[in-house]
Amino acid sequence: MRLAALAALAALAAGDDAPAESFCALAAFEGCWGNYRTLGGAAVFAGATADFYASPAVADVDGDGDLDLVAGDYAGFVTYFRNVGTPTAPAFEAAAAADDPFVLVFASTMSAPAFADLDGDADADLVVGNLAGAFAYYENVGGSFVEREGHAVANVTVDVYGHATFGDLDGDLDLDLLCGDSSTSLRYYVNVGDARTPAFAPAADDPFAEVDLSSQYGAPALADADGDGDLDLVVGDRAGDVQLLINVGSAAAPVFAPALTWQADAAAAAAGDDVFASVTVGDLDGDAYVDVVAGVGSGALLAFLSRSVADPVPFAAVESVAEDAMAFFKAGRAGGGLEYIPIFYNLFVKSETDIPRVQNLVAEQLSLARQKHPVFVHSIGTPMPIPNTTLIVHREKANEMLTLQSLWDHCQKNRRDKVIYLHSKGSFHAKRQNDLLRRFLTRGALSKECANLPNTCNVCSSRMSPIPHPHTPGNMWLARCNYVSKLMDPREFEAAMNPFGGGACRGTGRYSAEHWIYSHPAARPCDLYTDPAFVWGYRPLPKGEFSKELKPAPRFPLDTYVKKMHCGKDGTWPQQRLNEYQTLYRVAPTDAWWGWDFFDNPLQPHGLSKHGQRTLPRR
Repeated sequence: MRLAALAALAALAAGDDAPAESFCALAAFEGCWGNYRTLGGAAVFAGATADFYASPAVADVDGDGDLDLVAGDYAGFVTYFRNVGTPTAPAFEAAAAADDPFVLVFASTMSAPAFADLDGDADADLVVGNLAGAFAYYENVGGSFVEREGHAVANVTVDVYGHATFGDLDGDLDLDLLCGDSSTSLRYYVNVGDARTPAFAPAADDPFAEVDLSSQYGAPALADADGDGDLDLVVGDRAGDVQLLINVGSAAAPVFAPALTWQADAAAAAAGDDVFASVTVGDLDGDAYVDVVAGVGSGALLAFLSRSVADPVPFAAVESVAEDAMAFFKAGRAGGGLEYIPIFYNLFVKSETDIPRVQNLVAEQLSLARQKHPVFVHSIGTPMPIPNTTLIVHREKANEMLTLQSLWDHCQKNRRDKVIYLHSKGSFHAKRQNDLLRRFLTRGALSKECANLPNTCNVCSSRMSPIPHPHTPGNMWLARCNYVSKLMDPREFEAAMNPFGGGACRGTGRYSAEHWIYSHPAARPCDLYTDPAFVWGYRPLPKGEFSKELKPAPRFPLDTYVKKMHCGKDGTWPQQRLNEYQTLYRVAPTDAWWGWDFFDNPLQPHGLSKHGQRTLPRR
């Protein structure tokens, strides 16, 4: 994920200014990164000065959409500099005490702040390390930072000078902890809890064991520096060296290889002084590439900017919503009122020649979101990075169940969440009907109507059809995790459906991915499309935006859905559903099951009633 968050300072002489063309995207880092210059001139940063041993961290503290700065120092305070400029042209002013949410934050000597969402409520909480190696946790409560003793991170102690950063380093969608101490190594703690209630334990398998710092007091930061969907490492140390290490493994199994090293304060290092380079990362100048801010012992904060000479991102307008360098699991802008709804995205690319077409397809699809959602990707076939998303894993061969597995795993841990499932419909077969169906389904799954679905619904899509088996044709939807968590493990579902046979007509084989979300009798579907002309299949679909009215589904009588030339009477007999529920889940429907009223029509030959008398009792 290219991190769009964070602000910067620079305290550099005018002579250190370098021409823009000397910088390049970090994705092409060889020989062209590590230069530094002022960002917009010294006047931009004139409103902020830090005390000795400056330790920066950045986030949108005030929720106004630009990037603010805090700085720890030797005295143990955390100073807040509000960005009164913009995301591309920052200007910082020290906040008045009345407007400073950090005025009561004190961490003893050498405070080292870091931002991360450690309670899963979609805002940036604060962790502050200190010289003693301890960490204090301050929960963000409506923009105020309240110390919470006994929090999991407060139970972690390192040997002198704790400097923390957070990121999902094992692919389980919660934040793990990485920190430096008095050694020349980094300490890695796995989150054995979850996104809302973390618990940190020393990692048995430590990908940082081979990371060797040039001196003590490592100050790490995590970001996707090369745009390949996994977290890379930037780390400063006592000698002032700043290292970039590229993750050559994966998002779930990282392996770090040295790529670049530069000196944060060459003059101090040449004089034999301790530099104590402390780093944070983010897009400082709005060009969608990762930059670095380093605080040093003198109190200066230095901006190291990556610059693109040829933008390799053809759809960079699809922005990330991460608020800080550590918030790999971020929900949205602090105070911005956006609900956290992650998208689990299944990407298939047939060949390298298809990449430009699929890039445009994905860019268009994700641009339909009414708000910015974090996007977690399973990639199949030919690798194709998607900017501002998190790549969970890439496989040469797989199917949709791989992505549904990650969505299901997330819901097992986060049952109060909602989730969205999308895929790159049309990336394999470039047909107009696939384009129309993809746009139709995406508009529904990403709509405000689905995001705000009532408690009477737990699955929402543009169209739910009960015939020939319960499904959303094309399989894109929003669902509540408290329902998804009831479903069978997707890895087992296809095999469990095989005894029913029938393929597309009964939701088996490769069509089981479409059927899975509605396979439990606790499903409470709603859909949006009011025109009964389209019920399932491909035709006739609206050619653009359509009027949305959320109603319980199925919204039409049974006969509206029956296509006698396709699948015959499959799905019209309720006993099929009841038998399936019993086989898959060993449960019978409650009175709230959608099928009682749908099939209970004396005019329908396959209904539950015969001459007005119920033949199958409600459970």
